[in-house]
Amino acid sequence: FLKLIKPVHEGENVAPRKIKKLVFIKSSFFNFLEETRRIPQGKIHVEDLLVTQNGKESWPKTGTSTRIVVNKKIDIRGKVRVLQFIELGPELNHLDIDELKRQCLSPEIVIPRINIQLTKNKIIIREDIYVLQFLKKNITAAEVGFFTSKGRGSKRTKLTLVAEKMESILFRSKGLSVLLGITNEKINTGYMAVMDTVGCFSDQEKEEAKKKEFVIREKLYMKNTGIFFMELLKKTVFIPVIEIEIDCCTEDWGWFEETTGIHVETNALLWKISSEIKDTGEIKQKIGEMITQKDPVVKSNSSR
Repeated sequence: FLKLIKPVHEGENVAPRKIKKLVFIKSSFFNFLEETRRIPQGKIHVEDLLVTQNGKESWPKTGTSTRIVVNKKIDIRGKVRVLQFIELGPELNHLDIDELKRQCLSPEIVIPRINIQLTKNKIIIREDIYVLQFLKKNITAAEVGFFTSKGRGSKRTKLTLVAEKMESILFRSKGLSVLLGITNEKINTGYMAVMDTVGCFSDQEKEEAKKKEFVIREKLYMKNTGIFFMELLKKTVFIPVIEIEIDCCTEDWGWFEETTGIHVETNALLWKISSEIKDTGEIKQKIGEMITQKDPVVKSNSSR
């Protein structure tokens, strides 16, 4: 295989030809880098790259400047450090990274550490938010989702949403902490979902987040502790549809912090509250102080 790609890529005056697809399993990726370090151009152009790198890392024994330039699709399973030897081409439209780490003392259990999916117009990040550093500072995707269990580093990573009108923005767990890293003063989206958020901001950080203006053109969906997102809507006056779903118990229900000055109008306020939840009346009363349904046509308290 190396004899085939060497004539394709060596020579400074020859335009690089793209390999259709490369697939590496186990430690073959680093072995490949070792063998290709003598290619003068130092770059191998590939349309589709799949790397499965598990177990102990077999790092290149000698320094290598070889880089694999991927133009369409990247799929990485296992060790995400292989990204150090990969360049993202300008036409890349699919990026899927899933890093697993075996739990200490339990070799049969694997823990997801990094999970990121990127297509032409969509980015979804799960598990650890520090993969944001792999993205460009300007995000052109119209759909983004941050479903992370760790918020480490997200507030220091600055991101700009290039699209003036996003299609959807989704936050879960610690993913809401990304808000402090978004440089846009106004966030304009058709659909926003905030689900099961917890411990994302200090009091000072919450005040910073309140300075942002949220324009939600179609619907806001909040689930469980995601309802505390209401505290950040000081500059929002109208959302066409607001849906609230509560299906788990917590000691925090009904205990919003300072919510003075938050008044949002909506055409439809939809409720889905589990019958097992206590103090539902208190929850609805507090939400009702912040949200006004303009012309109710259908009852909004559809408990289950």
